[in-house]
Amino acid sequence: MRVKLRHAFAVSFVLTLSACSSTKVVEQWSDPAFDNTFSNVLVLSLNDSDTKRRVFETGFITELDKRKIESTPSYELIPNK
Repeated sequence: MRVKLRHAFAVSFVLTLSACSSTKVVEQWSDPAFDNTFSNVLVLSLNDSDTKRRVFETGFITELDKRKIESTPSYELIPNK
């Protein structure tokens, strides 16, 4: 029984390690006509907890404000649940 458990653990360990392989961007395209400015961004967090939703959206908006990007949290516009 212990041998089977060890084999199962070894297989799961190898599978876990192989899932952690890195990703590399090979090619990227961007629209040359896009000027990288946003007029207003709606920050939306899909979360079961209203508290976690507000914390995430507030933190994200704080970071956008540092970059001078106007944004609105979804909890001001969309009711809970």
